Amino acid sequence: MNSLVSATIAPGNTLSEKNSENGVLDIVKLVLSFFVVCIHTGVNTGSNVADLHLMQGLFRIAVPLFFFTAGYYLFSKIPYDKKLDKESEKKVLAYARRIFRMYVIWSLFYLVYQVYEWCKGGIKIKDIIIYLEYTLVRGDSYLHLWYLSSLFTGVFLVWLCRKFLSMSATLAVSAILFVAGLFLFPYYFVIRPVVESDSLLSFLYENYSRFIGSPRCGLFFGFIYVALGAVFACKKIKLKRTVCAAGIAVSAVAAFTELTLIDRNWSWESATYGALQLSHIPLVIFIFCFVNSFAGVNIPHGKTVRKLSTRVYLIHPAIIIVLRFFPDFYNALSQPFVKGITVFVISVAVSLLFVRLEKIRAFSFLKKLF
Repeated sequence: MNSLVSATIAPGNTLSEKNSENGVLDIVKLVLSFFVVCIHTGVNTGSNVADLHLMQGLFRIAVPLFFFTAGYYLFSKIPYDKKLDKESEKKVLAYARRIFRMYVIWSLFYLVYQVYEWCKGGIKIKDIIIYLEYTLVRGDSYLHLWYLSSLFTGVFLVWLCRKFLSMSATLAVSAILFVAGLFLFPYYFVIRPVVESDSLLSFLYENYSRFIGSPRCGLFFGFIYVALGAVFACKKIKLKRTVCAAGIAVSAVAAFTELTLIDRNWSWESATYGALQLSHIPLVIFIFCFVNSFAGVNIPHGKTVRKLSTRVYLIHPAIIIVLRFFPDFYNALSQPFVKGITVFVISVAVSLLFVRLEKIRAFSFLKKLF
């Protein structure tokens, strides 16, 4: 059970232990978890341009890669048919239920700190209602947990579409929604004149923004990457390393150019951007195929390393919270990357402690957290 759940965030695990043995992928997952930590701590390079292309460019590739890899390993052991059979449906729904359980458990965990913040500033009914809306409607209960709800939504939508459609048709539906998300978010400046000149469209957009908030969710974001991963798994698509390397280089340049374009037309203060870029699709594909070409490569303590990225992802905001209770120390970590490295190293240490405790019978319940 733990290996399957771990694949939700640290997507190196699959339904088969054999397929999960890719030491290069395990290391890449850990690096990606460091990227996520840096997004939440900042990098403070002293250059606005460098910060932009690190925080909103390079580091943002982590989540779509996690979505893609989760979809790939979930569907790698499911037969490629026109529609899912009952046995395959059970596997997908079991996976989705476990993701949902993790979202609930960790939402309750971080709710403790949220209640503390409310008590410190005075509990207001409005704040509680907003929190419930974010948790139940937007799937965004705390900082990073939107990923779990988005992955759940993405997996659920792939399952739902595959009950009636082929894998290719499912991918087409997800692509349409992704493009819609692009125009609703980073490329809203393209359709803004049309939307704001029509009262009905303005009403729909305002209510969409009010209740859904952002296309950085399972419907517009998670769905397509889970579907892409499923397509590559079902059709056993593989690319040569040289092709992947060239593709990564070209896609990286395209991503840099696209982010520059978005930056010139986007108000960063208005919302969290969150990596909705067209160029990220080929970049994610080429990176995954390149890393996946090393399948079968083992590393020392591979099973432990494989577990760390999941735990770091879920634990690191708690480390940030604890460090903020020591403001003099936390604020002193102002040099480039120092705050992110500090939080990451402590998160890894705590994660290793969890891994060790899980092996003790009295603490075996900790496995259900991850």
